[in-house]
Amino acid sequence: MPAVEQQPAKESRRKPRQVGPFSRERSLMAIDGRTKPGRLLRATEADLLGQLGPKATIAQQLLAKSAALKATRIAMLAKRVTAGDELADGNDPQTLAWMNGLRADLTAMGLLPNSRIPKSANANEPDDPEADLAAYLQGRAAG
Repeated sequence: MPAVEQQPAKESRRKPRQVGPFSRERSLMAIDGRTKPGRLLRATEADLLGQLGPKATIAQQLLAKSAALKATRIAMLAKRVTAGDELADGNDPQTLAWMNGLRADLTAMGLLPNSRIPKSANANEPDDPEADLAAYLQGRAAG
């Protein structure tokens, strides 16, 4: 009986997908630190933790990781836009959500002042309503 020649088994591993701004969070968290997105993610997280100081709480560390992830996604998307790549029509709400989430994370960590618009920016609303009320009452009493 002739010997049957065995063929080498085919590799069933799939080529890893390229990580992009819309990759799942697990994919982004497992980014190879040697890639540009990986270096950006790690550097952003380290910079945020450096600003928080050596006694950052667990909550602050989680916020720093979340903010770094959002900043990486925004940077990857900005790179695609500046390169002239076409984006899907549904990307705008997700991008705005990442930007708003990043702002909220930075505010929660105390690294960004509360970005509420001061009332003085609106000419119809005074900064100090009590002072304005006193002036109004004095005007009414005088005349």
